[in-house]
Amino acid sequence: MLLLHRPAFALEPETMQAMVIVEGAKGRGSAFLVRMGGEVYLVTNSHVICGNQGLQFKTLGNQQLTLGSFEIADSADLVRARVSGPVKALDFVPKVEEHLKIGDPICVAGNSEGGGVVREITGKVLGLGPERLEVDAPFVAGNSGSPILLKSTGQVVGVATYLLIPPSVTNRPPATGKASSQPATSLNEVRRFGYRLDSVAKWIAPVSPDGIMKQGAQLKQIKGLTASIVAMMQSGPARYQPGRDDFADQNADADPSRAAFTKEIDDLAREFRAARRPVERAKILREFFDLLKSAAASDIQGLKAEAFSGYFAVVFREELERRHVLTEWLAELSSRAAQGGRLRRALVGEAKLVLADQIDPHSPPTKRHRVTYPPEINLAQTGNIFWIIKDPENKFHEVPVDNTAALLLETPVNGWYRVSVERWSPRPKKKVDKHVISNFVEINVSDLPAPPPGAR
Repeated sequence: MLLLHRPAFALEPETMQAMVIVEGAKGRGSAFLVRMGGEVYLVTNSHVICGNQGLQFKTLGNQQLTLGSFEIADSADLVRARVSGPVKALDFVPKVEEHLKIGDPICVAGNSEGGGVVREITGKVLGLGPERLEVDAPFVAGNSGSPILLKSTGQVVGVATYLLIPPSVTNRPPATGKASSQPATSLNEVRRFGYRLDSVAKWIAPVSPDGIMKQGAQLKQIKGLTASIVAMMQSGPARYQPGRDDFADQNADADPSRAAFTKEIDDLAREFRAARRPVERAKILREFFDLLKSAAASDIQGLKAEAFSGYFAVVFREELERRHVLTEWLAELSSRAAQGGRLRRALVGEAKLVLADQIDPHSPPTKRHRVTYPPEINLAQTGNIFWIIKDPENKFHEVPVDNTAALLLETPVNGWYRVSVERWSPRPKKKVDKHVISNFVEINVSDLPAPPPGAR
């Protein structure tokens, strides 16, 4: 009988034994075992363990793993911990760019949607960068921390980390403000990225053995308070529901100040709805925004990025910038309330977006800026909401807001760009009322090379 050579299949039984299910109080995630520098490590995304208490790590054979202290990558959403005892482990490709090309078949193996079972999700490589790779294997959020494997060898080339639905500049609605009949996004617009293991220049171990876990929990709390403040701004005291702040419900016994903050907000909301005189309502409204502004500085006062390790320091800097913009916007709302006792409808009763500029130094110079607003605010279903971009030539461009909470800003020439968000309300006779519902973000681009003579 003629025996044909069978190419390696990524999820062979030995490969499956290197997969790990992560279980904690906040749910399940994915991880895997890999050989690095002569040692075996468990590897996953930092956001998989961030703030997830009571973590356990089990192989598919129900083996409970004994781990050393977690280390975190210097600038990637990755953590690792040394594994003790005999275990099966994967190999990773040390120089991905030398062994991987666009179109190569890959698969993602992980705990899909927290179901506690490992599935194989196949696809191919779409793009390769110095820190990340893009694939079309349709993994979902529950696959974070799963290995991206070369289909031909079963070796690790990356770690599935995040999804992105880029803003669409096609299908722009007409100037009447009517929404397009086409959906804002479609499945083939979803982009999926993983971090390359070989791109990590340094793994950082905090001084204390549980330092990464503590820092992750602290970041989770900071981001949770930001989300709560944004939600309160969005509703305003007129529509805020007392006693419904999720942030205060999380480990309230460990931090009584959360419950105290929520009680103050609850009381102001009740007083506002009970007040009848405009002057009285204006006073309460100002106190409401002032209290939120104070809360926005309470947990980060004196805190510096140096208090966090590696990638957590990157995340904290981004959160610090968001809080800075948030504080400025709250100060503006408080000032308007104090001046007139009333705020325009664009500021109260509508989404109040806090925009921030995030810079990706590894993207091309003309596509390194992403203007974001807090993802807790979902504008995808409201329609008639647009990013407004003013370019260095003072020309305005409108881009429909989708459900990514981000705009990839293209900056083809040097100069100042200004970005805001507007809600367009159609009126009779084809007129449109335009209301600004965000702060303005101004970006100065000055390091692009000069165009060749005669080029525009």
